[in-house]
Amino acid sequence: MIYQEPFPLKNFSLWSLLIVLGLIIGYIILIALISINVGLNHLQQDGFWVPILAGVISIVGCLWLFLYFLKFIISRMKEKDIINI
Repeated sequence: MIYQEPFPLKNFSLWSLLIVLGLIIGYIILIALISINVGLNHLQQDGFWVPILAGVISIVGCLWLFLYFLKFIISRMKEKDIINI
């Protein structure tokens, strides 16, 4: 009988989740960079610092969230299943 390893569905789904999360975070960071650019282009107006501050806070928050989920997903990938086939 030929023994064949089962398809690692858990790792595949976690990698897919990580890629989708990276794309979403990348889009949010793009919007935050546009917000910073708008703030820097309107330095002569009152309140120009609001889009700059919102963009910086969004970038920092998204990067923190992405790194947290990255650490969580990598730890889940290294974890062994309870049931061995």
